[in-house]
Amino acid sequence: MTYSPLPLRTSWSSIQAKILLLVAVVFFVTLGTSTWYSAVNQRTQLLHGATAQTLALVDTCFDSLNVMMLTDNMAGREVITRRLSREPRVVEARFVRGAAVDQEYGKGAAGEAPVDGLDRQALAGEEVVTTGESAAGLTLTVIRPWRATHATQGIDCLGCHQVADGTVLGAVRIAYSLAETHAAFVASLMRTIAINLLLFGVGMAVVGWVIRQTIVRPLRHMAATGEAIARGHLDLRVDHQATDEIGALADAFRAMITYLNGVAAGADAVARGDFDHGVVAHDDADRLATAFTALQAALRGVLDESSCLLAAARAGDLTRRGDASQFHGAFRDLIGGFNATLDTAVAPVNEAVAGLERLAAGDLTVRLVGDYRGDHARIKEAFNRTTAELATLVANVIARSDEVARGAGAIDERNRDLASRIEEECASLEQTAAAVEEITATVEQNAEHTGRANTLAAEAAASADQGAVVVCEAVGAVGEIEESSTHIQAIIEVIDQIAFQTNLLSLNAAVEAARAGEQGRGFAVVAAEVRNLARRSARAAEEIKVLINESVARVNTGNDLVMETGEALANIRGSVREVTATVTEIAHATREQAIGIGSANDAVQGMNTLTGRNREAVAEVARMAHQLREVTGAMRSELGRFQV
Repeated sequence: MTYSPLPLRTSWSSIQAKILLLVAVVFFVTLGTSTWYSAVNQRTQLLHGATAQTLALVDTCFDSLNVMMLTDNMAGREVITRRLSREPRVVEARFVRGAAVDQEYGKGAAGEAPVDGLDRQALAGEEVVTTGESAAGLTLTVIRPWRATHATQGIDCLGCHQVADGTVLGAVRIAYSLAETHAAFVASLMRTIAINLLLFGVGMAVVGWVIRQTIVRPLRHMAATGEAIARGHLDLRVDHQATDEIGALADAFRAMITYLNGVAAGADAVARGDFDHGVVAHDDADRLATAFTALQAALRGVLDESSCLLAAARAGDLTRRGDASQFHGAFRDLIGGFNATLDTAVAPVNEAVAGLERLAAGDLTVRLVGDYRGDHARIKEAFNRTTAELATLVANVIARSDEVARGAGAIDERNRDLASRIEEECASLEQTAAAVEEITATVEQNAEHTGRANTLAAEAAASADQGAVVVCEAVGAVGEIEESSTHIQAIIEVIDQIAFQTNLLSLNAAVEAARAGEQGRGFAVVAAEVRNLARRSARAAEEIKVLINESVARVNTGNDLVMETGEALANIRGSVREVTATVTEIAHATREQAIGIGSANDAVQGMNTLTGRNREAVAEVARMAHQLREVTGAMRSELGRFQV
């Protein structure tokens, strides 16, 4: 049986994704480095070529200018710059006139004066070669100074110019547009990057396919096989064949499946009762084979010990017990269970024999006390129930005779006690009559007090209602105070803003006064005073704001207290109403008590009559109790012959 591999889904945690990510990182680093290096080299070569071409134009300008100087035609030098300006990609071409020439021949044309730092840098004797952005795009600017020497471009300049050797007479400035060349360079670079990315995509697809076929697919197949083995499925096979590490892993899986199948076959044999089929351990570290062999030995020992116990039981020897000390865990419990079963079977028989012997000797208190189960428990219950019922029958007869004797004595004693109590009741009835009269007077007084309490409760309810009205008015007043505080806060904020604006205006006035000098000094003093007043106003407004905030907080606290007072008054009103209702009920109850006391007085008179009758009944009961005691004594003498 072959398990299908896991679904080929790519995630960032898979081997394929990690390898592809590493390849992509290496490729992009290599591509970026090589592209950057190539772009720098190409741009450097582009600038070198453009610089050389521009310097050649500068030299041509110098040569043309020397020719005009020798032919005394310097007035036509603008022709040179106009002709150069018509050259392709030439953005600017002009001469920069030096100070030495101006001193000798006066100011030149307006376009020949230095216009920026680059011109002045060149007139200082430094050759300028720089690039920058202009309206024409990327531009190369070259400014070469023109020095007066005995051999400048093959001409002795010092013959005409009365200056020191090496003096800068001027410079030639040419700006060369690199926009077209730079655009072609960028387009070529983009094509190169696009081709590299296309090749990278194709290469990544090929590498991914190869990785999936040679690494990912076999690993996923073996992972599915491992999961099946973990679920106990051993009818598997691994078909991957290779000489690399994946192939070695597949060989290990095949060996593991073979080994586990051998262990499973041994377990099946043990389940069938065949202990001759063993598992050979590969080495000392083979825990599975070692554990399987130990299991076989333990099961074999349990079977041997059980066979010995069964043979002894069939022979009638119930004293034989198994040796549980040579086993462990559940096996020890099993042998111990066999021993306990034998003990359980023998114990009730021995105890029942001893109990029957005691019962035959007349001992009705004997019981079977062993902890038995099943049929043994039924035997125990039947034996104990029989002896218990027999003992109960005899004990009940003796107990009943004792109870009758004790009852007769108790009746006689209680009868004498009853006679004395009847005498006491007569005295109590007289005291009760006097107490009833006192209660009647007390009830009348309670009725009077209850009426007065009812009047006071009504007055308290009216006061509570007036307090609730006052609290409502206080809540409204607190709300008006809080609203006024809010308006005051708004006004203070306006004052604060006015002070801030006044401070700004005073600052501006102080600045203007400082600009005016001596004439604005007095105005500056006034502005300073205004600023001080503005600051004091701001501080005062802030202090008032703080006080207002504290007042608002206290008003809120007072509002809360007033609300709590209102709630308390509401509770008091409810309590007063409850008290009024209670007092009314008390008055009603007092009237009912007066009626009840009259009935109690009648009952006392009836009780006095009944007391006389009770005296006669007590005398009759005393005579009957004496006769009962005599009969009970005779019956107890007869029961004394039985021994329980």
